[in-house]
Amino acid sequence: MSDNQAPTSRMFRTFSRLRKLEIVQIQLAFALACMLIPCLLQASEKSTPWVSDTPKAINLTAPPNESGTDVTENELFDKSKAVLYRAHAKDVIWLTMGNCADGPGGSDGRPTIRKCPAGQKSSFPGPKDYIVIHVVTWKDKAAGSTQQAVDKENWYVFNQGDGDWDEASFSKNNRIFGRRNVYLLYLYFNYSPGGHTMRYTLDSKSKLPAYLDHFVGLLQLFGMGTAGGGAGRSVEKAFWDSNSFDTFYVPSDLTFTPEIIPDTGSTTTLTAKTFDNEGRYHTDFSVGVPIRKISEFSYVSSSGTIVPAKVQKQDLLAFFNYYPKAFDIKTSAWNKYPHLLGGVALASQPLKKVIVGVGYGPIYAHFYAGLLIHTYQLPRGSSCGSTPTSAQLAGATLTNHTCPEFSVGLNVAVGAIADALKSKGTK
Repeated sequence: MSDNQAPTSRMFRTFSRLRKLEIVQIQLAFALACMLIPCLLQASEKSTPWVSDTPKAINLTAPPNESGTDVTENELFDKSKAVLYRAHAKDVIWLTMGNCADGPGGSDGRPTIRKCPAGQKSSFPGPKDYIVIHVVTWKDKAAGSTQQAVDKENWYVFNQGDGDWDEASFSKNNRIFGRRNVYLLYLYFNYSPGGHTMRYTLDSKSKLPAYLDHFVGLLQLFGMGTAGGGAGRSVEKAFWDSNSFDTFYVPSDLTFTPEIIPDTGSTTTLTAKTFDNEGRYHTDFSVGVPIRKISEFSYVSSSGTIVPAKVQKQDLLAFFNYYPKAFDIKTSAWNKYPHLLGGVALASQPLKKVIVGVGYGPIYAHFYAGLLIHTYQLPRGSSCGSTPTSAQLAGATLTNHTCPEFSVGLNVAVGAIADALKSKGTK
C-alpha cells in the first residue's frame, strides 16, 4: 500500500495477510471435507413392526379431569371422508389415547399414556410430543367377501407448543422436528375388526442434515465433488389403537406402512406415508447474489418469490449463515429474526472478497447486507474507489489493495443457484 493511501484498520490488514495464503490449500481443505462428510454420515435404516390385534371402540366420554369437554362426532371428524379437524385433534387424542403421561413405565421405559383421574393436570400431549394420525374410512364388505377395502384415508401430524402448528403443518407438510420418539394413532370408521389384524411398520432411514447437504452443494459450485372414564357415547363401527415408536435416527425419513393381515389369505398393503424427521438448525450454507440496481431483480409469479435476473458465477458469494434462534432451514417461510452471515467469493481466489453481514427477509425475498472486504490489484499510488488510467497501468507494478465496500443482494438457496448455472451452461 502506498504512502499517500489512507491507512486501513487492523482488520483490513489481517484480511490482506490471509489473502497471501495459497488457494490450493483452501481447495484441499474443502475437498477433504467433501470426502469425509459422506463417510461419517453413511445412511442407516431400521424397521419396527407393530401388530394391532386389539382395536378399541371410539368413545366420546371425556377424561375425568376434563369433564367439561363435550364434543360431538361432527365437531371432531367427517367419517365419510376420513377427515380429522385440526381444531379438535387434541380432543380426539384425549378421548382415545388419553391426556396423562405417567412414566417412564413398562419394560421399554416409555411413559404410559392414559386418561387422567379427577384432580390431576393434563400432561399429554406435551410440546415435544408428535402424534402421527392415520384416518381410514372402510367400504362395506362385498357380497361373499370376508375382507374390507379402503374407501378413503388421510394422514395427519399433531403437535402443540413446538412452533406454529397451522393447518399446513397438520395435514400437508409431513414434518416432524427432530424427535427420537413418535406416536402413531389410527382411527377407523365403518370398520369390522374380525377375521384379520392390522400391522404398521415404521421404516426409519437416516440422512444427511440439511445444512450439510447445502454445504456439499456449495462445494460443488466451487468445482469439487461431494384407560377411560367408563361407558359413554360411542361412535358406531369406529375403532382406534395407538403405539409409540422409536425413530432411531435424527435426521431421518420415517415411513409408516399399514397392512391388513387376514386370518387366511394374503396380506394387503395400504398406502404408505413418509414424514420428514429433521429439527431446526442454527447454521446453514447459501449463496449471495450482489444486486446493484432494481433491474437485476426478477419476480416469479408461480412461487411468489424474487430471484436474480442474471447469475454470473464470478459475482457470487459463498455464505455461512448463523441463526441465533434455531430455524427450519428447509422451509420458505419468513424467519422473524435477522441472522448473521459471513462468506467469501465463489471463485478460484475466494479470499479476494470476504464479507460479514446480516440476512433478513420474508417468504418472497430474502436479502442480505454487509461489509465486503474487496482486494484489488492496482498500481502503486492508486486509492480505493478510483479507476486507474491507461497511463497509470502502462508498465505499472500492481499490488494488492484491500478496500472496504458495502454489499447488498439476495441470499439464495444453493440448489437454486446450481440449477441456474446449469441451465446457462456456466462452468
